[in-house]
Amino acid sequence: MKRFAKYTRCSTEEQGQKFSHKYQKFGLDQHPMVRGWVCVGTYSDTVSGRTFDQRPDLDKCYEQFKAGGIDFLLVYRWDRLGRDVGEAFRQVSRFQNIGVEINCPDSWIDFGDANWPILLGVYFGSAQAESIKISERTKAGIYQSNLSGSFTGKCPPGYKRIFTEETRSNGKRVKIIVQDEKAELVREVFELYATGDYGKEELRRMYGRRLSLGRSQFTDFFHSPLYIGEIHLKPYKGQPARVVTAQHEPIISRALWEKVQQVAEGKANKGPRTFKAEGSQYEYYLKGVLTCIYSGKPMTAYSKKKKSGAIYHYYQTPSIEPTRQLFPVHHVHQSVHKALGEFEIRQEKYLAYQKKMREELDKRLGKLQQERKRLIETIEASERRLINLKTEYLDQLIPASEYRELKDHIVRTEREAKQKLEAMNIQLAKRDDILSKALEMLKDFRAIFRSATPDYKNKMLRVLFPEGFSIDPDTGKVRTPVLNEIACTMARKSEVCEWILDDQGKPFAENPVLGGQPDKVRTIQHAELFRLLAS
Repeated sequence: MKRFAKYTRCSTEEQGQKFSHKYQKFGLDQHPMVRGWVCVGTYSDTVSGRTFDQRPDLDKCYEQFKAGGIDFLLVYRWDRLGRDVGEAFRQVSRFQNIGVEINCPDSWIDFGDANWPILLGVYFGSAQAESIKISERTKAGIYQSNLSGSFTGKCPPGYKRIFTEETRSNGKRVKIIVQDEKAELVREVFELYATGDYGKEELRRMYGRRLSLGRSQFTDFFHSPLYIGEIHLKPYKGQPARVVTAQHEPIISRALWEKVQQVAEGKANKGPRTFKAEGSQYEYYLKGVLTCIYSGKPMTAYSKKKKSGAIYHYYQTPSIEPTRQLFPVHHVHQSVHKALGEFEIRQEKYLAYQKKMREELDKRLGKLQQERKRLIETIEASERRLINLKTEYLDQLIPASEYRELKDHIVRTEREAKQKLEAMNIQLAKRDDILSKALEMLKDFRAIFRSATPDYKNKMLRVLFPEGFSIDPDTGKVRTPVLNEIACTMARKSEVCEWILDDQGKPFAENPVLGGQPDKVRTIQHAELFRLLAS
């Protein structure tokens, strides 16, 4: 007596149609082929036919009968297993490997016949083609709705959908988008940001929860044209991108929206905010690099004016931390300067570093050298071909018209190769200039850092400390999980390296900094050093 299990699948929108789980189970139970067979269970997944990595019941069935127990896993129709040809075949093979045959009573496949892959491919191919058609019809419908000014996506904060008394041809009531109780809050956030006095993160902490927006959603929120009553459509099937006037009412004016875009663009182009406090000699150039030693979160700048009129400047840990601390700016900067002094190249080590950096540059320029060699070979080959072509023409082996055509092609190829080679030679000539710059910087890194602008200091620190650094509260020394590769090598060979500790607080000389993602981070940051020099 045959033993089988039933597998049903339907997507969310198919629940109320003829493909519901109940309908599929009934169809399988009533099929004459299974009369007299023993059903050991039913497994059901509600998921798209093109999704196979989120099918808990199908996986459960596989694990349960891996050791045997059933002969067949039956589906009501082949498209119920899936609408992706490759994945569906993989599932059939997967169950065959444990002795279970997936089959469909209405479209039975004889797996003993050598032609079964062809027949099964037709069934799965038809299912996938229908899925693609459904997807295309859905996209076309969405595009047409948006083109008419009816936004079809999820309503952003400040809007909601409501039913009207109007009905469609299918009897369903029409929905429209209207402003809700959050509309005034949205307008308030836009107005505050437009002043330029508030950053997005600051406004998110103030309004994010009330608007039900996460961090990334809050960033996108400022760029939604829906708030000015517009829908921006992307190119679709030959149709150009276009701006459509929406049917819903705008919450903010166009002037306010454009002002917000200008402010956002200005902030994005400023780079790290290493601002200087009013009336202060201090630049907070460690912002974005200095992190809290307990939580790993970035520390922020803070200044406080005492009753005496004196202003004190600090880096502070995030306010939500239970172990919140303030570090005086000048103390932290002194620690950083001491740590940077340990990166300087001693004269006796100069040649060793020159060799190492030359090797690094050669690696980066290796592909360029290969391309240069190829261009030289192309030029030489073109010159030989021209000589051979001229010989054939003089020997009257080819007609004049063909000779001119081939000659023009060879000359054009040779000319293009020479132009590329000339540009490449100029690029390769910069090698020694970059190398000398790098060595000069590393010979007196601390002095260059001291005279650099705040933004450039920030860049230099980001290169040396790819994952940032903290200040040990007990010793005031710099603690970091990973160093730039060049800095890491230099610090290892340093005889006075005591101001850099690893993330466990151990001196560098005793326990070299090897944390973080060594190979990946150091390779990237090594290249970053050369980009920093070029700027």
